[in-house]
Amino acid sequence: MIRRVLLLHEFTGGFGGAERYLEMLTAGLGERDVDVAALVFVWREGDPGLLAARLRAAGAAVDVVETRSRPGPIRSAVRRHAPDVLHWNFVDPHAFQGALWLLHSWGPPSVVTEHLPMLRAGVHRRLTRGLANRRIARLIAVGEAGAAAVRAQWRRPPAITVVPNGVAAVPGPLRRPTGPAHDPARLVFVGRLTEQKGVLDLPEIVATLAAAGTPARVTVVGDGPQRRELEAKAAAHAPGLVELVGFAEDPLPALAASDIFLGPSRWEGAPLASREALAAGLPVVVSDIPPNRDLLDDDGAVRLAPIGDPDAWALAIRDGLRALPSSGAAALRAAERCSEARMLDETLAVYEAVVAEARR
Repeated sequence: MIRRVLLLHEFTGGFGGAERYLEMLTAGLGERDVDVAALVFVWREGDPGLLAARLRAAGAAVDVVETRSRPGPIRSAVRRHAPDVLHWNFVDPHAFQGALWLLHSWGPPSVVTEHLPMLRAGVHRRLTRGLANRRIARLIAVGEAGAAAVRAQWRRPPAITVVPNGVAAVPGPLRRPTGPAHDPARLVFVGRLTEQKGVLDLPEIVATLAAAGTPARVTVVGDGPQRRELEAKAAAHAPGLVELVGFAEDPLPALAASDIFLGPSRWEGAPLASREALAAGLPVVVSDIPPNRDLLDDDGAVRLAPIGDPDAWALAIRDGLRALPSSGAAALRAAERCSEARMLDETLAVYEAVVAEARR
């Protein structure tokens, strides 16, 4: 039986899917009588209190170190908490010095959740990670596309288990009513305002929709380094059609007030925001990249559009609006396939398997 887990994370300032994953994992493990401790390294422009406060509220004992990761605090946390498993949360290829710290012998087995494959990591990071792979007892890929990327990247990858990112069930009152679209149509984006998320495409998409005779507005929930650039582009190309509301601790009200979720990401691991939109009864239009294809079904709740093609995005959005309310009901069915309970059960099974292997 797993008694205690130590979560390890590097927080670079933007509260996104990887941080929400930790929050859900912490709360869910606690409900399953597992003690959770977390060691959070905060660097760049990160707010030291943001993630720590949310993890503490979810039930974790949290230590914050305001520097890039280093072995000393990890060693101290392992001695203090005596975990059965170390669970490393890899937000990007550079996490924990490109996995360098996994080369140390920590005692408990190490599980790594890979949120993004090794993209543009450089030779040094690739060599370090290739060695570190031998120390990883199990790698959790958050989707089939991510697992395929890991296998393609490494000749000798660690053992891989696919555990799709889960989302909590949304209470009925916060689900979007499955009625017709609003007039003008209400679109929504939730996420960090970064190059990865493709947010600078939003003004052109909504302007193209308007030019084609479909009036629409897009609400942008989130913050990040591209905020000012997005504001300028919206003012120039789509005045009055883009509303930036900043970071929201709970984006569900914004989702419930909308017709379609937009996710124009350039690259992803397993995007959580689109899954949360589905759980709120909101159909989604997302970029045609492998992790988003994992969401596809036959019900029409998910539509794909090519990156950088605003005409194709406008067509997909118009198709989604015409399909309401049936696509709203389909969204709820799609969300059931990526439940929080399934994610927690399968993660616990990974812990139990690596602990059993370590004891042989």
